[in-house]
Amino acid sequence: MKKLYVFTLFIVLSSSSTLAQSGWYWLNPKPQGNTLQQVVNLENNIAVAVGSNGTIIKSTNSGVNWYLTRSNSDNYLRSLSFVDQYTGFAGGTELLKTTDSGENWEYVSNKSGKIFFLNSNTGFAIGSTAYPPPTNSAGIISRTTDGGHSWNDKIFPVALWLNSIKFKGNTGIACGIDYYGVSTVLRTTNNGINWVQTLTSTHGDLQSIEFLNDSIIILTGFVEANGIVLRSSNWGENWTLINSTTPSFTYGIHFQNILTGFLVGLNGVVSQTTNSGYTWQQVNTPFSSYFYDITFDGQGKGIICGSDGIIYLSNNSGLNWYSPFSRIYEKNFNDLYFINKDSGFVLGDSSIVLRTTNGGESWTSFKIDQIKMVKSINFVNLNIGYAVGLSGALFKTTNGGNNWQNIGTGSTVNYSDVSFVNESTGYVASFYGNVMKTTNGGLNWANIPLGNPLGMVSIKFLNESTGYIVGTSNTILRTENGGANWAVVNYLNGSMSLTSICFVGDDIGYAAGTSGYIYKTSNSGFNWIQQESYITSGFGSVSFIDQNTGYLAGDFGIILKTTNGGSNWILNSKVTNNKLTGIQSFDSSTCIVAGYRGAILKTITGGSIIGLNQYTLEVPKQFSLHQNYPNPFNPVTKIKFDIPQRHLPLQGGDREGVLLIIYDLLGREVTTLVNEQLKPGSYEVNWDGTGFASGVYFYSLVTESFVETKRMVLVK
Repeated sequence: MKKLYVFTLFIVLSSSSTLAQSGWYWLNPKPQGNTLQQVVNLENNIAVAVGSNGTIIKSTNSGVNWYLTRSNSDNYLRSLSFVDQYTGFAGGTELLKTTDSGENWEYVSNKSGKIFFLNSNTGFAIGSTAYPPPTNSAGIISRTTDGGHSWNDKIFPVALWLNSIKFKGNTGIACGIDYYGVSTVLRTTNNGINWVQTLTSTHGDLQSIEFLNDSIIILTGFVEANGIVLRSSNWGENWTLINSTTPSFTYGIHFQNILTGFLVGLNGVVSQTTNSGYTWQQVNTPFSSYFYDITFDGQGKGIICGSDGIIYLSNNSGLNWYSPFSRIYEKNFNDLYFINKDSGFVLGDSSIVLRTTNGGESWTSFKIDQIKMVKSINFVNLNIGYAVGLSGALFKTTNGGNNWQNIGTGSTVNYSDVSFVNESTGYVASFYGNVMKTTNGGLNWANIPLGNPLGMVSIKFLNESTGYIVGTSNTILRTENGGANWAVVNYLNGSMSLTSICFVGDDIGYAAGTSGYIYKTSNSGFNWIQQESYITSGFGSVSFIDQNTGYLAGDFGIILKTTNGGSNWILNSKVTNNKLTGIQSFDSSTCIVAGYRGAILKTITGGSIIGLNQYTLEVPKQFSLHQNYPNPFNPVTKIKFDIPQRHLPLQGGDREGVLLIIYDLLGREVTTLVNEQLKPGSYEVNWDGTGFASGVYFYSLVTESFVETKRMVLVK
């Protein structure tokens, strides 16, 4: 086996991206909902854009259609720099590289900051030692000559923050703002070896740089919420402040030629110049989104990107702009309820309800009410449903959401949740510690005081007799007589609020809330045991499909999953930073979640990443390769391994180069399951032996400092 180890250690030096994308995909917004910070055009109608949560999307038809590429990252990406048609870098809180026009990306280092590369070896990254820059912070321009693996920092003893860097030939410009609000411009004429500050008198936060030719440079930014433009006609030695007439923060700039250019900013602002940036005219658009970048190809086709993944296109050199995607809703979703995995409803701000009959692939929008704000929704069947909310909002539909009838009692109480057990009997909980009950489909309501002043957030009835309420101060109430009497079954430790409750059968239930709290009962709610989530942010919703498999969704886009009844909760997805307010699972594969800023996500793979999956949030203390299970197997087996936190820093940052290779009995390589730069954690990957002969196989885990091999048997 020693010969085998030498061979595998040799090939670990070659790394490529084989991790598949997240098992969750966007139903809304399209093509995805994470903020996009920069977009670039390549040849052959290819465009690439980067943004939050490791988002990298690619188009091969000038932006008409987009798809997520393999970034293998969940960090914020703020900038793109391509040195040719194929080789490019993405920078933000880490540095990634592509050699196939953005299709696949590999981790280079943990270098943070916006970037610009002159070629595949020499590049720059900018930032500050702190942000916002205090008086003792310093601006940083870092330079690499080995493709981003190692960096030399040039620190400026001035309290400043740098936002952008760009080169043309040997001349480079870096711009930003200092502690006192003064615009900062740094200039180099020797390929970044030395830098000189060239502007010290103008106030404003400079964001973007554009070289028009060998002498003219344009900078854009903002001061006091108004756009500013600076222009130089002598390679950045001197600058003139231009009135851009842009009443908004401006972030992105692009010139189609030496005369015609555009800048974009917040609130849908697009401004145009036709005289090399001397004067600017705002373009009338119906947009209100936050725009962060703009680019054009050589054929007059333009792309704007911005907040919530927004994409706008122009086919006529910026004269007109349009969205290639239909976005059904871009505000916050507060709740969702699905009758089955095909038919369901999502409830949004302004009392908007969306209905789907094909698992979320398409939606129909309805308005419940013009005035009252609705917060929770519950359906008895495909036709009959109820919605409740603020100021006594109480509505009913009998035709699948097409029309809604106000069945309120005249109360102005803020209702928090609704739960119906059949067409006749239902309950409504309020934030003020009382419950209303109907036994005739909402025609009449009886008020049931709870004798508890605490706010009630979520209510769930299992049948006409047994129900539960959770709320502030981690309180859980239970009734056994249809709500006539309620008892505090367990006053849980802590002062946080519980926000969601669900049951699997009559005995097993789960309650989730703020600060990562999750509790389980196995005796019909009489006792509750806190489970460890390893999360400190709040949960908005919990859903289980059986006694073992369930999901949690909450703040910052966190989705956790358990397959052992909550004994372990695993980070299943971090696709977005948007708060998630509702989740519903249907079977072992299908689950839908909704949240803020119009986010609707779905998985049809149980949320698993196709291929390699990190299955616990705990960081292992040592390397380990586990025995595959099952073994013997036919045809699929699972292999788990552990990557610990290194005490000494790695050359590439906090990630470890990892190989997991399958060999036959003669030591010949059969397949490589993993060839990745991985963060510390515990991972699992399946090997499908279909197409391979029965017999003994070996699998080896190989890193820079660890090698282990185990034996497995494929039996057909």
